[in-house]
Amino acid sequence: MSLIQGTKIKFRRWEDVPCVESLAEIETAHNQLSTPAVRFTHRAAESRTFRLRRVWTAGKKQSPPVNKSRPTESIDLVHLQNATLAGDFGLFFGDNEACVFPFYRNLHLHLSPEKFNGARLMRKRLSTALIDATSSADGIVNSDISPSVFISEPVFLFEKPHGHAYSHFIWDSLSVLWWLSVLPAEVKVLVSRSIPAYQKEMLKAAGLTEDRIIWRDDRVHVKLSSVYVPTFCAVNNSWICDEALDFLVDMRLKTEVKPTRLLYFDRGGDRSGVRRLLNEEQIWDICKEYGFERITPAQLTLEEKREVFSETAVMVGQFGGGIQTHFLMQPGTSILCLHSNLFFRNIFEFTSSKLRQVVTAVVGKASTALAGDPNNSDFEIDPVTFRKALEQTLAIRN
Repeated sequence: MSLIQGTKIKFRRWEDVPCVESLAEIETAHNQLSTPAVRFTHRAAESRTFRLRRVWTAGKKQSPPVNKSRPTESIDLVHLQNATLAGDFGLFFGDNEACVFPFYRNLHLHLSPEKFNGARLMRKRLSTALIDATSSADGIVNSDISPSVFISEPVFLFEKPHGHAYSHFIWDSLSVLWWLSVLPAEVKVLVSRSIPAYQKEMLKAAGLTEDRIIWRDDRVHVKLSSVYVPTFCAVNNSWICDEALDFLVDMRLKTEVKPTRLLYFDRGGDRSGVRRLLNEEQIWDICKEYGFERITPAQLTLEEKREVFSETAVMVGQFGGGIQTHFLMQPGTSILCLHSNLFFRNIFEFTSSKLRQVVTAVVGKASTALAGDPNNSDFEIDPVTFRKALEQTLAIRN
């Protein structure tokens, strides 16, 4: 792929900006965006088909294989000049040029109320600034959003407002770094200084060296001479493009040792109170009968995860961030994933054929649907159904 394949476009409406989600939520009354940007499209939006198989339901029955389709978004990179990155949430505005706003769908479910209200306030201030903008050489007026730092060298924006969640960080944020393989080596990566230690570990494991990073302070507005803004290359729980998946798989520990460990992964840690498996100890007792070990991924460093996942032949666990690190497992391994009937996701089925992993799902019943967010409801797994699915998974392995 060559970046000279890009075409110049003008963003006349907010919906014209391709690298965000939920643009329909943003005001569309602006028509002052006049300076062209360059958009590079690596892959157009498409509907991809995958095979959903080996799913056990609470009725103790295994569903027959079925083909499903999943729409993906276009994989784009937008190049902007003289843009400003405003504050904590990745808001962009230029000198009456273009606006990029990565406002994640259902963001209120992923941020604390304080952070969400802060994001809404920043959005309102930015919108007001653009409404009041003039075509003068001074650019945007009547706004207290003004840059205090200027970066003259070209940068790649590594910025997603929901990246605090482990699985969202992997799929929605980390995956976009595959773009660096086609960008010039002199392009630096702009990263928030406040990201947690595990994310810094993963950036390093993904090959991002310290000399290529420009660390930024979250609350400082930065003027950027040249910035590349990526779209999503993957959406957590849903889909991922092949190039981004290959990029993540490169983080796998290189080993020739055949995996043999049988592991049950629990959800201890900061997400242990969300989508609780109410009869987890009962499920764990069944696993123990078949020689499983119990591991809490949230308590492991990245290097420990790489080692543990490389040794895992069969992984059992509730759907969530820890078990979604399955791309670190070797080919020919198996995953038995525990889902709520209100929270069934297809990312494993979407990746399993390329990773050559066998995926089986057991769907339990939610106890009480939480108002406003049934995805996070607690649930139970039928032990008889689970035992049948576990025995089938072990038989496939053998």
